Amino acid sequence: MSSPSDDAIAVAVKDKSGILKRLRSLFGQFKRDLREPLPGLEDKSLPVRIGGRFRYLLKKYGLKLVAAVILYYLVRDTLLYIVIPYLIARQFFG
Repeated sequence: MSSPSDDAIAVAVKDKSGILKRLRSLFGQFKRDLREPLPGLEDKSLPVRIGGRFRYLLKKYGLKLVAAVILYYLVRDTLLYIVIPYLIARQFFG
């Protein structure tokens, strides 16, 4: 017989896979939105197309897009400028 804590763990794992599926689906939709041509921008210059695509994506995804970009650069810069130099310095001075 399973205990209530085992059921809670099973539910938590089930919910986690649902979240991963939703994230994967959202990322796939974002890639499709990034690649498909926007109507009315085919004959425009490259800077106009880039600006139009950026406005379209910002309007569609809003703060999710802004948060993803900030989070990406926060993690990348933390690794490059804090963690890696710390580990190198620890090898030389420790």
